[in-house]
Amino acid sequence: DVDECALGSDCDEHSSCQNTDGSYTCTCIHPYSGDGKNCTEPVKCENPGAPEFGYKDGINFLMGSEVVFTCEEGYELIGSSHVQCLETGSWNGVFPYCRGIEDINMVICNICCSNN
Repeated sequence: DVDECALGSDCDEHSSCQNTDGSYTCTCIHPYSGDGKNCTEPVKCENPGAPEFGYKDGINFLMGSEVVFTCEEGYELIGSSHVQCLETGSWNGVFPYCRGIEDINMVICNICCSNN
């Protein structure tokens, strides 16, 4: 049997060539997709960044990936704690922000103090 992969195939540059008996198959290498002869680049979302006074967990921004947000001690997360990259190349949802817990206590104190 001739190794068609070694001789040169019409597989896409982002695919692997697998020699078979009398032929060959092309398979796109993750995260590329397609039939192996035509592989397309994966959909990516922009880096969402971390909220001020917070953290972002996740370095993969490809379609289907998820990023999780948390806040520093003394702050609470307002909004969704995670977003997912959609096939449109945008994130599903609004990015959260971190609000100081002291701010809430200050508001409560001001309300209580002004009523006395």
